[in-house]
Amino acid sequence: MAGGPAPGNADASAPEHEQTFPGGGTPGAKKPSAAERGDGQNWHRLHPLTPFFKGWGLIAVALAAGVYNADENIPDLIRFANRTGWHWIALAVFALLLIALAWAFIWWRRAYFQITDTSLEWATGVVFRARRTARLDRIEAVDTIHPLIPRLFGLVKLKIESAGGAGSAVELAYLTAADAAFWRREILSRAAVAKQGAGGTPAPLPPTTLPAGDAFGGAPGPGGPGFRPVPPNPAGPGGHPAPPNSAVPGPATPGLAAPGLAASAAEHVAQGYAGAGGTASAGASTWNQSPVVGLAPKSTETHIGELLGDSDAHVPELFSVPTSRVIASLALSAWTWMFVITAIASVIMLFVGPRGSAAGFLAPVFGFGSYVYSRLVSDFGFSAKQTDRGLTLSHGLTTRVSQTIAPGRVLAVSLNQGPLWRRCDWWRVRMTVAGYGSQDADKQSVLVPVANSETARRAIWGIAPELAQADRWEVIRGALTGSGPTPGFTGSPRRARLFDPWIWKRTAYAVTPEALILRQGRLLRRATIVFHGRIQGLELSQGPFERRRDLADVTIYLPPGPVAAVISHLAGADALALLEGETARLRASMNQVLASRGPTTNP
Repeated sequence: MAGGPAPGNADASAPEHEQTFPGGGTPGAKKPSAAERGDGQNWHRLHPLTPFFKGWGLIAVALAAGVYNADENIPDLIRFANRTGWHWIALAVFALLLIALAWAFIWWRRAYFQITDTSLEWATGVVFRARRTARLDRIEAVDTIHPLIPRLFGLVKLKIESAGGAGSAVELAYLTAADAAFWRREILSRAAVAKQGAGGTPAPLPPTTLPAGDAFGGAPGPGGPGFRPVPPNPAGPGGHPAPPNSAVPGPATPGLAAPGLAASAAEHVAQGYAGAGGTASAGASTWNQSPVVGLAPKSTETHIGELLGDSDAHVPELFSVPTSRVIASLALSAWTWMFVITAIASVIMLFVGPRGSAAGFLAPVFGFGSYVYSRLVSDFGFSAKQTDRGLTLSHGLTTRVSQTIAPGRVLAVSLNQGPLWRRCDWWRVRMTVAGYGSQDADKQSVLVPVANSETARRAIWGIAPELAQADRWEVIRGALTGSGPTPGFTGSPRRARLFDPWIWKRTAYAVTPEALILRQGRLLRRATIVFHGRIQGLELSQGPFERRRDLADVTIYLPPGPVAAVISHLAGADALALLEGETARLRASMNQVLASRGPTTNP
């Protein structure tokens, strides 16, 4: 299949090797000629500084090794230079530098990528050539990463996550910020078209407005406790008028495609899904039918993020995490206390302990300190925006990351709270996202690093608007803070005290039309939300001692990620009802997906 058209305003009449692609008016790197590529397709190059930033780590390691061995090597080097002459040393260093620059230039000339209507292709290598292909219909996310040193030169890295497990991600590093923004839009738009052609349809996005529930300070109204009704907003996301034929049915299950979308996938990506004024299918719950209010002004964290390279500067923020809250949460973290304790112990042993005893504390001090530092720099300036591509999360200090969670790609969410966070009502919200590999899993899986009730509700609204409704949110609040008999929850029976004497009152589950909600833990509280239709499998297990007391465990299997869904020591009948109910919902969801793809014919 022929490659896609050259982006921007590239001059089609110019020779192919002289064409450039602009991104926001900034010329990009020259395209390789057909002779260099060996074919007639539409390839593009990375920024010329890419080899330098790719190889700076090796240079740093070489310099560190040289400095470490300087006391041994420098005397020998001086004696050798005195015998042969210093000009030969300078010439050798200059020759090595030329060889390195030549190799970097050749590598850059032999590294290029292209985007066709069906795939993203990436070719690289000098001696050993490699060519990778990522199907567009399997691309899940396109993240923008701003490392510290390349950011000073205005360069950005694109990370394309695709379904396929670990090692399936493709990185385009490095591009100018304007070119990266262009290619990000191009990949996402073509991926939407490819997914529609493959029989899938993107899930519709919610509008960029929020309910004024109790947690948001709204006054009580007829729409539910704490809701404030307002006239429907005829504008779509970003304040632009909603496109014609934009009445998008809401999916009955988050993450499942809604049949009958009128507009094409390309129109949805270009214009965004209609936020207000749309209609919902029977049984669906959307914010189009709920009272809504506008979003809050941008916070300081969002402004800082935009200065550090975040895109979508015109989009209002959904929520942000103040830096003061991040620092306070780290001060109340067990990891920080362990770091302080081990650091004090190492200092004491340095002065009063046996010689060399302080060295035994270096490993834990470094380990705890590294974790606290990584949490601080990764959670810095955390903010979220609801764009026409999905929920965009931006965070990081030294390396700024902007990741977009496409609609329906979140499989499960967990809210965790340690004992030191309880009085502040803080929760760490993590998620399992389809297509994300195991690399940098902690940074990719954090939905909110430190969330109070208001921020947690806004975050849940960003991925599943139905669960932020007043009645659904009361169920989630029951999972966060409830204990013992709670309306809507099925708990562990009293006879389970033998197995869980401390937490049996907290162990319970609830079922809403959108998700299964699990409640667990007393000292370390945890609430888990698993969306129906995203479950990979279920298992009911029962040991010999559990069997005597008619208890059973239910394990819910999800793709690899940070969220685990296991509920233990339920009554046998309740565990069986949970298993059968989720199996029936999973079967109904699969039937809905198959029906949305239309009839198939066997060859």
